[in-house]
Amino acid sequence: MGFYGKVLIVEDKRWRSKKEIEKALEGYKEIRLFWTDKEHAMAVLSKISDIAICILDACTGKNKMQSTVALAEKILKVFHGKIKIIVMSCTAPTRVPLMVAGCHYECSKGNLAQTLIEVLELDQPVIGWQMKY
Repeated sequence: MGFYGKVLIVEDKRWRSKKEIEKALEGYKEIRLFWTDKEHAMAVLSKISDIAICILDACTGKNKMQSTVALAEKILKVFHGKIKIIVMSCTAPTRVPLMVAGCHYECSKGNLAQTLIEVLELDQPVIGWQMKY
């Protein structure tokens, strides 16, 4: 088994993934989820100690037109080596700039729970679950 820990999900204020990801991970007591929006991400990362993974929605804002590349670069610079970043988006091309910027993993929103379980090297894969997007 790998490490366990705190996971910060950075998404628009409407947190569309919240119910789905909490349901998919309800059996994984070793994962603690925290939520914030892009504007408050750095403050939350600084305040909550030992966040192991930050999950970034690749695009935010009205009509999903604002990339989170600048935020990813800032997280990587400030927390160099301490926090792994998973980029999520239903549109694969929007994940590419974040991976080029140095993010560690990528996935669609529908595969977020499974990707998180794999990154944390947890047992018991999620079976029969898919986000509805």
